Amino acid sequence: MVRAAHVVRAMAMPRPLAHVEAAVSVPDAPGVAYLFDPPRRAPEGAVVIVPGLAVRAHDDPRLHTLARAFAAGGLRGIVLEVPDMGKLRIRPETEVDLAARLAALVDEGLVPHGRLGVLGPSFSGSLALRAAAQPVAAELVKSAITVGSFADAARTVRFLFEDEGADPYGRMVLMHNFLPRVAPTSDAMMQALKLAILDTALPAEEARLPAALAALPEPERIALTGLLQDPDVWRATGQRMLEEGGPWFEAMSVDPIVDRLRCAVFVMHGAHDAIVPPDESHHLHRSLVEAGRPAHLLITPLLDHASVQIGVDVVQQGWRMLRGFAFFIGGLGL
Repeated sequence: MVRAAHVVRAMAMPRPLAHVEAAVSVPDAPGVAYLFDPPRRAPEGAVVIVPGLAVRAHDDPRLHTLARAFAAGGLRGIVLEVPDMGKLRIRPETEVDLAARLAALVDEGLVPHGRLGVLGPSFSGSLALRAAAQPVAAELVKSAITVGSFADAARTVRFLFEDEGADPYGRMVLMHNFLPRVAPTSDAMMQALKLAILDTALPAEEARLPAALAALPEPERIALTGLLQDPDVWRATGQRMLEEGGPWFEAMSVDPIVDRLRCAVFVMHGAHDAIVPPDESHHLHRSLVEAGRPAHLLITPLLDHASVQIGVDVVQQGWRMLRGFAFFIGGLGL
């Protein structure tokens, strides 16, 4: 519980901490990891933070703040580069790549005492669990945290395309990956969609999308405008994605693989999440418990979607948060 208290306090009141960059050797796509260590003692385990589907990926300062918080609890915080995440690319093969990167961290001696935990926000939380079920990683990952993640990918897709209150970012990222499978597109149209995602994720002084839209041929401009603004258009598109991509979405869901997991799982979710509804974490927790896996659930208004950037309000609900992080740290054997 003391370690958990240090972690939670450091999330609420982050402090600067330098990091070391280490190479991660995997076939075909070597990458990097940023290591954040406790300032005055040797780390007693490691928590690997998997970037979400976000342009800044492993350079996102929010992930660095989170890694520093784990360092405050005596652990090595590792922010891991996963190339598909920065490219906003969704594909089942990524879980194999992530599992190989986790194994490489252990093989290269970057996980003290073999105590390996993982944390993933949103899609990456579900991805991290699927990677932890891969044979190369199943015995290595001792404990996991998901933040705003899903149990069933198709159910989440349905929410994003059918609920007008859903955050458009998730819908646009899905279209970035699956639109060419269900509708005529061009490179210029897909590039304009990518700029719409950038305008949402990293707003600039002048929006990027209008000029790209104006440069499109009229039929493509009308089509993309409808996808971005017309609920009837995006609902129909989402339905086509679900019809065409059933096996694809099944291959990214967590429910089918919970019985292959060997780790404890702390399931966290923001109570007002508009990208992945909190019910998904309820479903995930239930699936884990029914499969006999140690699991702990926390649904809290302290969290935004996929973000653990809590503030001083944590004091009001601190006990529930502390219990969850203590459960996770206990899963590491500490």
